[in-house]
Amino acid sequence: MKKARFLKSAAILAVFVLSVLALTACVSTPPIEATWALSSISGNGNMSMELSNTLSAAKSAGFEVNMTFSGGKGSISVQGFAPQAFTYTLSGSKITMVIDGISSVCTWTVSGNTLTLDYAGSHLVLTKKN
Repeated sequence: MKKARFLKSAAILAVFVLSVLALTACVSTPPIEATWALSSISGNGNMSMELSNTLSAAKSAGFEVNMTFSGGKGSISVQGFAPQAFTYTLSGSKITMVIDGISSVCTWTVSGNTLTLDYAGSHLVLTKKN
């Protein structure tokens, strides 16, 4: 009787473990989570004007500008300068980024190796690095 109960418990445990593993395999990393190189900034919106102006100036001066997104933490790095850290949350196609206490909500789309961030009429286009 004990052996039958043990085997039944072991079978239930095995099914539970396999179910958890199967569910875990279905969870994938959002495609935005990578390092991206800034390709262009366009539009006339007011995407945190300071950030937009800084990125535009750096890009125009020939500096490489990268944005990294990983597990809710990100950074903006410009060649020769200290990286700017930020946090972010994803909700569908919306990303909320908090940089220096200022929160901005953008729409993000990934198509192939291109990430586009749209914010109030401004568009950042980035190319995947990794």
